[in-house]
Parts: sequence; structure tokens; C-alpha cells
Amino acid sequence: MNSLLTLLSCSAQPNQAWLWQTEQAHEIKFGTVGHFNHSDPLNQITAKAWHNQATADGRVKTQWLSDQAWLDSWQAGDQRQVTLHQDFIRPDGVTYWPQQAQIWLADRSSLAWVLAAAKERQQAKQAGLEVAPMIALLKHDPLLPVQLKPARFILDLAGSALGAVPILEDWGVVNRVAHPDGLPGCYEGELADLLADLLNHLPHHLSNHSPENQPAWYLLGQLKETDQQACLAQTDHLFIRHYLTHRLPAQATQ
Repeated sequence: MNSLLTLLSCSAQPNQAWLWQTEQAHEIKFGTVGHFNHSDPLNQITAKAWHNQATADGRVKTQWLSDQAWLDSWQAGDQRQVTLHQDFIRPDGVTYWPQQAQIWLADRSSLAWVLAAAKERQQAKQAGLEVAPMIALLKHDPLLPVQLKPARFILDLAGSALGAVPILEDWGVVNRVAHPDGLPGCYEGELADLLADLLNHLPHHLSNHSPENQPAWYLLGQLKETDQQACLAQTDHLFIRHYLTHRLPAQATQ
């Protein structure tokens, strides 16, 4: 799908990432990647949409997360053609996601989907709706585009993990971060190790058979295939509905 977007702003984030804002006539779907056209079609700039906000005049402002800044020739107010591709689709069967218990797994490339789900849940809570628990476990290798801060929410783990992503905590999402070398604030180990530690400390109703009146947790996220398989191996004995996809190797958009 092609669309015409108006550029509004591009601000630098930690670890060489950028937060964009655009305005357009329609909402951008959950899980959408935008391929922004420019003079080199084999090396397009991409960004991932994670939040929509309606404007007073009926248009929509969208926040995007990208590893790329705007080109020097781009300015606020410019209109750009973008090809939209839905890269992550949540499973059917859930009427309203903020009321579904969720464990999200992500790395730098898929953090936008966690931000989108967390913001969606926070807005539902602000509207006075009941929301289910949401936990996010994140891989900090390569480095996430955030500055970790001491965690405010307690999470029972065998290993030490004292850092968290502040914006997720601001939105009520318990989160922890893993790094193989145990960077300051991080759980020392792979993401699958952090997931296994978490699952060992979650309530016993997750193990084996869950009571009929106890809804299952969903395991959601997008990882490289090796991380996906390692994480799925930790959940075989639990009453968790898997929807953990692997990311295909990056290819140039023709």
C-alpha cells in the first residue's frame, strides 16, 4: 500500500536511533513498516509505526521508530511517498488486546511493536477500562534505543536484573532487559534465559493445565530465528499461547 505522508519532526534517541512524527489522512495499522522513497530505490529509509493520534481536523499523527535519520534534504512540512507493509500481525481470536495477558519478547528491531502494545494498553487504562497484565522482556544486544533506568516494579527472578525501560514502566508495563555480557542493569544471559527465569517464578496456574476460567497468557514478539527457537523451547510445558515470529533477513526494497 502506498500513501502520502507529511513529515513533522525527527529527533535523535539513544544508541543511534531516531523518533519520527508524520501526519496523514489515515491511521497506520499495528505492526506496519514504512519504506520511504528517495533517489536510491535500493537503499530506502525505513521506520516502524508505533502510535497514532487523531487530530482536531480529522487527520492522524503517527510516531515512528527508525535506525535512520531523515536525509539532509528532508524538512518538516515535506510530503513523502511511503510504501506501507504490515510486518507483524497479532493472531485472530482476541477481541480486545489490552484485556489479554501478554508477555512480549523483543530486540532493537522489534521494540516498536512492544511500544505500540504498551501504549494501546495504557490508553485503555486511562479510559477507565480494565486491563490485563503485560510483561516485556527485551534483548539489549544490539543496544536498544533507550536509556535504562533502575526498575520501579518488582519482578521475582533468580538472576539480577535491576534496569528497565522507563517509558514502559510509565505505562504500567513490567519489563527487564537481557545482555549476554550482563551490562549494567541487565540480566546476564540470553533472552531465552531471562524468559526461563521469569516463567519459573510466574503463578503455578501457568504450568501444565490451566483452569478453564483462567485465560492463557499470549507470548508475542518478533526475533531473529535463533532467539525465537530458544525462547519457544522454554515454554513447551506451560499453558501459554505462542505467537512468536522470526524476522527474515533484511532485503532491499525494489
